[in-house]
Amino acid sequence: MERKCILRFSVKVKIISAIVLLAFLFFFAIIIGNRSEIYRTIILSNLIVGIIFILLLVFSCFIMVHFFIHAPISYTINERGLCLKKMIGSEWFLAEDYDIFENEIISFDGCVRVFGSGGYFGYTGKFRVPNKGVCTFYLTNEDEHVILLKHKETGRSIYLSK
Repeated sequence: MERKCILRFSVKVKIISAIVLLAFLFFFAIIIGNRSEIYRTIILSNLIVGIIFILLLVFSCFIMVHFFIHAPISYTINERGLCLKKMIGSEWFLAEDYDIFENEIISFDGCVRVFGSGGYFGYTGKFRVPNKGVCTFYLTNEDEHVILLKHKETGRSIYLSK
């Protein structure tokens, strides 16, 4: 049975705010490039500032695209294991490699993001969880009830929204 990963309202607000911010920055860059001689003179006279601005803009877009591609859409649990469908592609967690616990409770108190998204297209990436170490999150909301995948050999933990 396929289960959808539904984005929480706060996650949707973060996505929209990031898109609006990037659109504003692109609009601002176009205005500087086309209309304003003063700003163009400042940017061109200080080439390093202009290059840094453009690199930050491109890097921000790259990060948004990365987390969009890896955002969880739905998952299926069957006798073979768990199949996590993402925006682009899917990932299998085989039952022979992972123990699947469907109604685990996790506390987000003290969680630290190591590398990942803190709400843009869900909470995805590597997070340090107290007393559990570094874990992988594919969460679309902040509910305490999650699915835990624990690798049988390495003990690596992966959390999915229920």
